Amino acid sequence: MNRLKIASLALIAGASILSGGCSQDDLSTFAVKDSAVYFPSNNLSHSFIDTPEAEYADVEIKLNIIGPTADYDRPVAVEVNDETTTATAGQYTVLGGMVKAGATSGTVTVRVNNDKQALAQGDLALGLRLLGNDQFSTDIDPETKLPVTGGALVSFEAVLTWSNDIKMPEYMLQRNFLRYVSYTALWVDDDGNVYGEQNEAATRKRLSAKYSSNGLYSKNLAKILREVWPEVLNVFGYLGTDADILEKYPMINPGNVQDLYTKQLFHKLETYIYEYNQAHPDDILRHSDDAAVLNAAGNIVSVKSGDKTYELKLKENPPILVNPFSL
Repeated sequence: MNRLKIASLALIAGASILSGGCSQDDLSTFAVKDSAVYFPSNNLSHSFIDTPEAEYADVEIKLNIIGPTADYDRPVAVEVNDETTTATAGQYTVLGGMVKAGATSGTVTVRVNNDKQALAQGDLALGLRLLGNDQFSTDIDPETKLPVTGGALVSFEAVLTWSNDIKMPEYMLQRNFLRYVSYTALWVDDDGNVYGEQNEAATRKRLSAKYSSNGLYSKNLAKILREVWPEVLNVFGYLGTDADILEKYPMINPGNVQDLYTKQLFHKLETYIYEYNQAHPDDILRHSDDAAVLNAAGNIVSVKSGDKTYELKLKENPPILVNPFSL
């Protein structure tokens, strides 16, 4: 199947999903062999923080398909990408990929070992690359954008990192969801140090609001989210929009005034922070030392001022604030 046909199929599949699904007539246009497969998220992580004595963990990495379903299980071909892998062969096992009969999504399962000695030195990473086989194609132009992914580019490569430290939830970077969760005003001094508050002498300069429109992330924020919210959130439907998926993982759609589930989540987070701060007025909830403003790709935002360029890594542990737009 050539790239042009796959690209057309991608757009038809996306438009069909957005309009309520494909009809039988739509599906009859394409054979099962015309299906393609891709990663909806290409940066994933796992932490052994809750299971420090576990020898390993089996991590399921989500796949989405383009095209019709099949009435039988379909294997997915995947290989290790050496260019993005830091782990050694003995620290992981790729257990295989599969799309179950009738499903519009599947998984690649990877067993990652809790190598405490190695993890004490830093995170381990495993790069994966999807391959075409007799069931699925990956012959899609990498510039193809899919409506079903919110306009994101299709991706045939992903990187799974694991550690024994708390990690950013996978859902946080879906369409820059972080900016709906946490925010701060931004102030900078003459040396380029960035803060979340003005000082008593009022000598810091306020940065443009366009920078604070990105979210502020830290490990302390991640710890609170683990306390308050479910571990998995279907942000903007990135996990899927099939009825069985939505029953288990309701869609999170910030900004939709009719989305009561999302509003309940944010009010729960706001209440947790408010009640803690009321009980601990001298030790309110603050971001940890790693606090930084991140863009949609998860990278620290940089600012250029005159001949200086500096990253928005915040000093003095600013207070954790929920974006009021989401409440």
